[in-house]
Amino acid sequence: MTEYQHYLNGQYVTEDKLLVSPRDLGLSRGFAVFDYLRTYNGKPFKLKEHLLRLIKSTELMTIKHEYNLEQLTKIIEETLDKNNDGNEKTIKIILSGGVSNYMYQSGMATLVVIVDLLKLKEQEIYETGIKVNLAKFERYIPEAKSTNYIEGVIQTQKGIQGGAYEPLYYTDKQVYEGANSNIFVVKNGEIYTPQNNILYGVTRGVLIHDLKNNLQVIEEDFDLNFLLNSDEVFITSSGKEVVPVVKVDEKIIGNGRVGEITKLALREFREFVNIGQW
Repeated sequence: MTEYQHYLNGQYVTEDKLLVSPRDLGLSRGFAVFDYLRTYNGKPFKLKEHLLRLIKSTELMTIKHEYNLEQLTKIIEETLDKNNDGNEKTIKIILSGGVSNYMYQSGMATLVVIVDLLKLKEQEIYETGIKVNLAKFERYIPEAKSTNYIEGVIQTQKGIQGGAYEPLYYTDKQVYEGANSNIFVVKNGEIYTPQNNILYGVTRGVLIHDLKNNLQVIEEDFDLNFLLNSDEVFITSSGKEVVPVVKVDEKIIGNGRVGEITKLALREFREFVNIGQW
């Protein structure tokens, strides 16, 4: 089995040397952001968009660091080159406040790039759909991809007991997003996705902007009642692509089967990524 090389503050290390100080603000205070992407045909998907989102997340979280888009791009590409075994990869980039004994940054930020072998999701979820469990919750600074997944972990563990695949966040005023995904609903042939108070996913952006000739998506906030009475629901993310949702808690969506527009969204997305012109 190939032992992958990971990037840690200017060095390339194997898994056993991938070590961060317990004094790092990312670990001791949760003061960190991250981004996650995968490769298609060995090429990191929408790398620029992911890195710009990472940089924006650091700005929203006020994490100071020395990296720009060009530097981060070079680090990712070099890390992938060191792990060139012909297999598709996932890349997780973590940028934290670095080592400090205080409630503020006192030194250099910590940058970690973790490369793993891509493990595809089970084909069954695309064919029969998934169940999501509702969690009344709104993320702190939702536009930032922070490492604060406390509620996500709690709700995921609860949901597993009831056969749920992922938590879905909402409040009385709005449905937001999944713990690891963006959400889309189909009602009367039209596709909707929340516009505000969410993390703007890269896969979400592809469906809105790159596939708009075949899929017209309306960015508009909606409430739980609108979701539960929709015809189709699906979620999107870098790791999952487009996954049908056929059940929300115990409420069956539509006829309980994967809808035609959801199938089209998945098919169009996969055709887009396979063309490779991104």
